[in-house]
Amino acid sequence: MAIVKGFLQMTGSINGMSFYTRVGSDKVIMRTKGGPNKYTVKNGSNYANLRKHQLEWQGCVKFAQSMRDAIGETYRLADINLTPVWSGMGNKIV
Repeated sequence: MAIVKGFLQMTGSINGMSFYTRVGSDKVIMRTKGGPNKYTVKNGSNYANLRKHQLEWQGCVKFAQSMRDAIGETYRLADINLTPVWSGMGNKIV
C-alpha cells in the first residue's frame, strides 16, 4: 500500500516499485523489487557461501542475546544500544 506524502511523494509499493524514506532524510527513495526468493537462497548452489555467512552471523546474534540476558534489566541503564557492540565482539570471536 502506498501512502501519499505530497505531490508525487509516497511510501509503500506499487507494481513492483518500492518507495521509502531513510531516517534523517525527507527524500523519498524509489527502487524496483527484486532479488532471490527464499527457496533459491535455501537450496541454490550459488548461495552456499551466503548460507555459511548467515550461520556465522546467527552465532554472533546469539552471543549478543546471551550477554543481554546475563546482565538482566541493567541492560536498559546503558546510554547506548549495546547489542551491536556485542554482536561485533561475537563476530571477532568467530
